[in-house]
Amino acid sequence: MEAAKVKYAEAIEIDKENEYALANMGVVNLKQANYVECIQNSSDALAQIDNFQEDTASFQNNNILAVKILMRRAKCYEMTNEIEKAKNDIDKTIMLEPRNVEARELLKSIQIKLDTQLFCQFRD
Repeated sequence: MEAAKVKYAEAIEIDKENEYALANMGVVNLKQANYVECIQNSSDALAQIDNFQEDTASFQNNNILAVKILMRRAKCYEMTNEIEKAKNDIDKTIMLEPRNVEARELLKSIQIKLDTQLFCQFRD
């Protein structure tokens, strides 16, 4: 895992806008339970995808990478107890890929956590 992290860091150093290197660095950080770093890598990768899509509006929009990154970031938000942000990412994922079973399952578990959080806030 560390060797991969070094290679992705080198790729990012060469091209800071490489959404694939940023996304893959996020995978490494997720697997190492570095959730805050994964969130940052994922956010950076999504920003690059958004920039690219704005510049190339005439190209067909392929959401596969964005869906993977959103799911990854949602899991990290869940692990850092940022449940509302996790839900927002899952909602975006489902908008991009309505038949994504994994996203729908994660949405159920996140919604339960969010409901519990809100209940506890209003109870106190």
